[in-house]
Amino acid sequence: MVVKLIDGKRVDVEEYLAKYPPDIQRIAQKIREIVLSNYPFLDEVIKYCTPIYLKDRNICSINSYDDHVNLMIWKADELDDKYNVLEGNNEKLKYVKIDKLEDIKSDTIKNLLNQAIEIE
Repeated sequence: MVVKLIDGKRVDVEEYLAKYPPDIQRIAQKIREIVLSNYPFLDEVIKYCTPIYLKDRNICSINSYDDHVNLMIWKADELDDKYNVLEGNNEKLKYVKIDKLEDIKSDTIKNLLNQAIEIE
C-alpha cells in the first residue's frame, strides 16, 4: 500500500484512484502498474489532484477525465515519439490519451518514459 501526503494528510493512492469512475479507474490503475513495476525508483506523490511520478523532477502524471485518461509526460519536446502518440500544444508537456483499457500499449509507454527519465 502506497501512502503519500496531501496537504499534510495521509492519503492512499489506491483509495484516491478508487474515486474515479470504474472505467477510468481501471485505465489509471493499469498505467500506474506499468509505471511502478518498471520504475520503482520513481517517487509517487499526489499534487494538483493527480498522481505524479518523479525522480529529481516530474517525469509523468496520470490525469483523469470523464471519458479518458491522459498520461502526461514532461520534457516531451526532447522525446523521439516514433509511435506518434503524443498530443498537446505545450512543447514541454504532452500526453498520451487513452480512451479504453485495451488501448494501453505498455511498450509505447515504457519507450517514452525511458527517454523522459534519461533527460537531464
